[in-house]
Amino acid sequence: MTKPPARQESRNQVRQILAVMNRHGDVISDAVDGTVELRDAAYNTGIDALVGINALMPFEEGQYQLNPRIRSFLSEQLAQYSAFQALTRISDQIHGARTKWRELVHIKESGDLRDMAALEESLGYTVNEIVHFTVQNLLLLNTQISTDYGNVETLKAKLRQNAFYGNGVKNLAAELEQLEAFTIEIDREPLQTTTASAV
Repeated sequence: MTKPPARQESRNQVRQILAVMNRHGDVISDAVDGTVELRDAAYNTGIDALVGINALMPFEEGQYQLNPRIRSFLSEQLAQYSAFQALTRISDQIHGARTKWRELVHIKESGDLRDMAALEESLGYTVNEIVHFTVQNLLLLNTQISTDYGNVETLKAKLRQNAFYGNGVKNLAAELEQLEAFTIEIDREPLQTTTASAV
């Protein structure tokens, strides 16, 4: 089946972005630990290319930082977390999933199913986001606890970070209660689709 032109164009752009990041992986690896600075011609070419795809962002004169979303992804893969790194909030994703679910119910009741496939795909993506962020939050907490909050040095900083994550856990617990309420809502009004079963 031939992909729609817009989707094929997006796929081509993704390949181009990944190719740029692959060519200049040395700059990205340097930027994980902090800022990178202009150096020789080849290195500077890499910085310019990465700024062009928004993988690097200007910081100060002649200095650049890694896009925070890329840094977050790499930190997750390496299980390296900065001091006082916040847990990822999932309220927006839960709200979005609930909205999409209710729209799916409306579509089913109306009998106009033209938008159902696209909406199911979008809901599935949002559900995967919720699962991913929840797992990453648990990994972050586990790493911080198992290292005795090793990314800060003083006892006072450890105590402050302890309180920081205590508040984060309270927020996370409240959001998980929202998620539970959403799953109860789905159970009360099941939708016979693949996506509903996944939720």
